[in-house]
Amino acid sequence: MGYERSPVSPVGGNRHGVVRLNEFLKDRLGNEYGELSVKDWLTIPEQSVLEVINGKLFFDGSGTLTSIRESLSKMPEDVRRKKIAGHLLVMAQAGQYNYARLAKRGDEAAAQLAIFEFVKAALHVIYSLNGKYMPYYKWAFHGMRDLEILSGLEKEFTFLMTTGNDKSLAIKKSNTIEEIAGRIITELRARNLTEADCGDLEKHAYSVNDSIKDTEIRYLNIFIAVS
Repeated sequence: MGYERSPVSPVGGNRHGVVRLNEFLKDRLGNEYGELSVKDWLTIPEQSVLEVINGKLFFDGSGTLTSIRESLSKMPEDVRRKKIAGHLLVMAQAGQYNYARLAKRGDEAAAQLAIFEFVKAALHVIYSLNGKYMPYYKWAFHGMRDLEILSGLEKEFTFLMTTGNDKSLAIKKSNTIEEIAGRIITELRARNLTEADCGDLEKHAYSVNDSIKDTEIRYLNIFIAVS
């Protein structure tokens, strides 16, 4: 009929033309029926789930995709708590523990890597607190602006990621890390996700993990859902 297929990029893969639903789901979720096991929920990148549930659906004659989207629109509560717990522990290790030590010994590059790990984990926690999936990294800050809970931390994150790590800045950044931790802990308490009563994110991580009802999920490695 005169239509031509656009060139296919080896990076982008098969993204042009007609794609069968089962192939689409298999590619994004590893399952052609859109059914996720506990392991799938904990290990599949959240942006992959977003690719399935986002975007305007113009026609769904059988209703299959609509049903799948509804089933994936909200992650199971115990999975959400496992993700929060794991990323809180990363925040504790990278931000509250490692950053100051790296900056103190003058390893500025490694200190900045610790900052990146802290911010990335904090973003995951914030999206999870909002009951949202975290998008691909280049959209994480953009998407954060539309969240109801803790969207105002973008300024603090930007400061941490765009400044150096000399002695004076390291002190300011350590204080900022504690400020961010404090605001997140406040939200955890407000939502009865933690029973810990301190500013140590590690203790809150284990408290959130202890609140998981499903014993199989609770006793899995706390980092299993950290990507």
